Amino acid sequence: MYQYAGFNAEEIVELERERPAKKLNESLFSFNNEHMQFELIDAFAPVASTDSVNTVDILQNKAHFFLVIDNLPYAIRNMQTKNIPEDIIRATFSDISCWYRYHKREFDYCGLSPRIVEWLSIHFEGKLYQLGLLQFEIASLYLEVEGLLIGAPILKVDIPEGRTLLSDLCDQSFQQAESFFMDILPYKFQAYIFDSWVYDQDFLQLLPESSNIRKFVKRFSPVRQNLEKNDEIYQRIFGGRAARTGIVDRPFRTSLQKTMYPFFKENILFGSGVGIILNDPQNYS
Repeated sequence: MYQYAGFNAEEIVELERERPAKKLNESLFSFNNEHMQFELIDAFAPVASTDSVNTVDILQNKAHFFLVIDNLPYAIRNMQTKNIPEDIIRATFSDISCWYRYHKREFDYCGLSPRIVEWLSIHFEGKLYQLGLLQFEIASLYLEVEGLLIGAPILKVDIPEGRTLLSDLCDQSFQQAESFFMDILPYKFQAYIFDSWVYDQDFLQLLPESSNIRKFVKRFSPVRQNLEKNDEIYQRIFGGRAARTGIVDRPFRTSLQKTMYPFFKENILFGSGVGIILNDPQNYS
């Protein structure tokens, strides 16, 4: 099952060495294979964020990882019964290894945070698929948009961790989504919604016109700007460890890091925004 989640041979050997000799009971979650959901064992249990190293419990996060990987076969079979192509199944669940590597970089041990387990639950339920470069999540409209009703069927667009938004690859992803949700998993969605820190207007003004991020955001019409500020932008650009400690590794790996470092140094916070692309109803006529 490791291969379905995008792990390489070296990582698999390391993970099997990390696997505890007996079943871990430290996880905050159990897995309901009837509903394909990770459920909090205690509804009142605090769900710690990876953003605070002081709240990270190594045994707990290790237990989360093996809970996810050991129940992956159920999710794979669930997708196979829907005739989802194998390459899409593998691409979708490669998010597990992506977030495992993120956790390993941040904390130097095998694990997944509770926040990421909750995120992966969407994949396991069959509500999110990676189609080419981008991820598309089956959802309901949760904010007011002219011409649409609250609760209307939509696709939320997500950018997988660490991806570069090359325009031609983004074009291919949207084309693949049109085909996938028409022919393979029929879903009459009315719009694409993009809700992200990337859509913060103050942040976008800092980027050159040639920026891949700016080109991507221009695909969407603005719906809402969230004024509440936070440090998510720095977690995504520099990593959670840097956001916690204020220490950034040099030299910079990307031009975006170089652009944002002065703002990071001065602790200038940014918000987020929401954009929309209306789907052509003739696609499903």
